[in-house]
Amino acid sequence: MKILLRALTYALLMFALFVGVAQLRAAAPDSATKNLPGTLGLAADTAAAADNATPHPAAAGDALLEALLTELDRSKAQLKIDQVQAPYYIEYRVNDVDDYDAEAAFGALRESQRVRLRILRVVVRVGDYKQDSYFGQGMGETNILPLDNDPIALRHQIWLTTDEAYKAAGQALAEKQAEMKRFSADPNPVDDFSKEPVITALDPIVSLKLDENAWAKTLEDMTPAVIWFDEIEMGITSGEAGGQQGRIFAFFLTWMQEKARGLFVAATANRIDLLPAEMIRKGRFDEVFFVDLPLVPERIEILKIHLERRDVDGSGFNLERLAAYMKGWTGAEIEQAVVSALTKARLNERQLTEQDLFQAAGEVVPLSQTMKEQINHIRSWAFERAVRASPVGVGR
Repeated sequence: MKILLRALTYALLMFALFVGVAQLRAAAPDSATKNLPGTLGLAADTAAAADNATPHPAAAGDALLEALLTELDRSKAQLKIDQVQAPYYIEYRVNDVDDYDAEAAFGALRESQRVRLRILRVVVRVGDYKQDSYFGQGMGETNILPLDNDPIALRHQIWLTTDEAYKAAGQALAEKQAEMKRFSADPNPVDDFSKEPVITALDPIVSLKLDENAWAKTLEDMTPAVIWFDEIEMGITSGEAGGQQGRIFAFFLTWMQEKARGLFVAATANRIDLLPAEMIRKGRFDEVFFVDLPLVPERIEILKIHLERRDVDGSGFNLERLAAYMKGWTGAEIEQAVVSALTKARLNERQLTEQDLFQAAGEVVPLSQTMKEQINHIRSWAFERAVRASPVGVGR
């Protein structure tokens, strides 16, 4: 009897939480900043004074937000180079990414990692609302910020990125103005930047809080698997074998003892007496079941399965009589009888008949006769050593 089952349950759990998104926009008094939910926003007048050592109340003690506000003040007051207009708009946006990624398969954790980074984007606009530098390279610069909240390190990186964005904006505006000269003036031009009421929004900063051990256990519990070994005695017969087979056997025993949670191992064996005792003890294989040859009702169901699988209507056949004739047959032998009868009928270009099935069955010598002694030996071995999985009955 051969049974083959391959099952693989694979779960992948991945999530990311973006926290501490900060937008600080500086514009003229009648400009606007609009913020998405869950972000921090501040609109400031570009005519305001520069550096102020006093902590900003809006930062609420947050080191990153304090550094952004301080550099915004300094940029408004000091960001100016020769032959380039001072900016009329500055935008700081920080995506503070905290990402936890875990993966499990076969009831075991395969990968677990946590990644944290801060991505700064700076947009500096020069010109005016009618025509500004938001074009090409003037659409902003990005950089990576430190994670340790060191004020000097944060401000240094913000200032360098702001300087790069400002220089790029000056070049972008010059390129844009040169390009626009190639076209005739629009009688109804649209401003590059809209004037809107100022909006200030400050929402709580969120953070990723999780128990990584708990998530790892959840993943392991969500990924059970079944591993099925068919005729296991053919591959592993004795721990006394030397060389590579002995090493494989020793590894397999250890793996069965220490296998991950959620992993179910099952195997079939026609000669279970060939397996070493240490393999089938409790803790490795917890139970041994004996499956005998099919009885008449079981043989009828097997016939129906193989006929239906080959698009043959078996309702007109006397399957009870055919199943009784197949006493002592395995499921594989019944299948081959159906295949043989169907092949003969198709070679003769006709439909399968009940007579074809009986003729095919008459040509088969079942294993229960060829290996009668071995079958009886298996039955006698299992009588007091295994849990019977087949019903007690006659007609096998």
